[in-house]
Amino acid sequence: MVSIAIRFLAGRYHATGWDHHVNEGVPEWPPAPFRLLRALVAASTKLEPRPSDEQLESLLAALTAPPAYQLPATAQAHTRHYMPIPGKTTKIFDAFIAVGDGAGQRGEEIVVQWSGVELSASQRDLLARLLDALGYLGRAESWVECRLLESDSARCNTHRLDESQSADHESRLLACETSERYLAWRDGFLAAQPKKSKLTLPATLLDVLRTDTGALHKQGWSAAPGTRWVRYGFDLDPFRRVPRTRTVRSSSASPTVARYALASNVLPRFTEAVALGERMRQALLAHSRDASEISHPIFLGRDGHGEPLTGARHAYFLPEDADHDGFIDHILVCARHGFDSRAVAALRSVTRLWGRDGHELWLTLMALGQPTDHGLTSSATSRDGSAALGPARVWRSATPFVPVRHTKRRRGQWTDLPDEQLRRELGFLDLTPTRISPLDTPRAGAAPWYRFRRRRVFGGGGARGTDHGFGFEIEFATPVCGPIAVGYGAHFGLGRFESSG
Repeated sequence: MVSIAIRFLAGRYHATGWDHHVNEGVPEWPPAPFRLLRALVAASTKLEPRPSDEQLESLLAALTAPPAYQLPATAQAHTRHYMPIPGKTTKIFDAFIAVGDGAGQRGEEIVVQWSGVELSASQRDLLARLLDALGYLGRAESWVECRLLESDSARCNTHRLDESQSADHESRLLACETSERYLAWRDGFLAAQPKKSKLTLPATLLDVLRTDTGALHKQGWSAAPGTRWVRYGFDLDPFRRVPRTRTVRSSSASPTVARYALASNVLPRFTEAVALGERMRQALLAHSRDASEISHPIFLGRDGHGEPLTGARHAYFLPEDADHDGFIDHILVCARHGFDSRAVAALRSVTRLWGRDGHELWLTLMALGQPTDHGLTSSATSRDGSAALGPARVWRSATPFVPVRHTKRRRGQWTDLPDEQLRRELGFLDLTPTRISPLDTPRAGAAPWYRFRRRRVFGGGGARGTDHGFGFEIEFATPVCGPIAVGYGAHFGLGRFESSG
């Protein structure tokens, strides 16, 4: 058995089947077996040294049987726009499949499985190299990350249907014939042509997979030679879930946590967390203005009289690197005393942040509720939970703690050391740690604290001591819930801790 995993990095699959026009708005799903094999052949041109035709033909011959699929929930979606060309403003209807919640999560990859197929060690090595070289599947914007699975534990939910079988939800996909059947058909087809015919056909199935689609269309082929249509049945409705906010109604209390997933051509680095936190605040200030053009106090940090809110009553804007790859992929907005209906409306309306160098950030509101509804008990990554919320006894710095006071020497002793200031700041949150230990980095391989931006981009007030950032591991006697963010810039992502156990 051979299984491969495909993850769509942007959470979108753009591809039009052979029997549809692009403006019909009917994207192919799942990726057709013929498309998969063509993609592998295309990827072979990137390998050094390039595999021989014999090696490719041997591998492809084993994979011509229609596979089964393990598919996540998806949604059909589209965009409409006009061509930005003077004198040619043609309207474009671009349909695609939003895979999972459209955020390209690791847990929402698809698995393609060829049961009963055994590959030699050299064939598996070649397949692994081809998958590693595969950059997109379908159209060029359908970026993918592919890998060969060592274990075959996938539970396929989409299977080929025989002529006598039917399913409530079906799809018709293009698959390859075996090399033997193609050559037999090719010889018979050419023999039936008039003697003066100049029609030619690819010599082998590998040549079919190498032939440009446009060339086949020009020759009048409604489907590529050497292919056949195969019916697939879905165990569940493939478009059974539209991405939406996961709101937990376990309590009548106002929500205190909103969590967004980020998508962009270029995600911001985690070391720029404080800058993104400020940009999120700017967006919510704009979206929460009332008829008098006054922003909501919970985002502004001031009451109706212009006085600063006290008691940590205003919101925190906390970027996250949930998968620990060094880039911000989520952002939390938290308010200890809860969001009212006006604030919730603003939270739901923010879908985009301006980005540096033209790279805008697209936001999907994934969760709205309480920390206990959406937290994790450890730093493991999850689409539905955040390590910034806990609960946990042990917490580790995710971003540097910047003290609000300068360390001083009084009567021969140092006072206001960073760990002392951390303990004091935690006390303002009614938290009493039993242990505080210094950390050089959040985890092995992560950026050191000095690499993080440690000053707010838009200025603003707030006491600030040294320019240095510090990391700590703190432990409590009993599990506590987050978020825990203290020190200078804490409301914008600095001094944030994550649950560790």
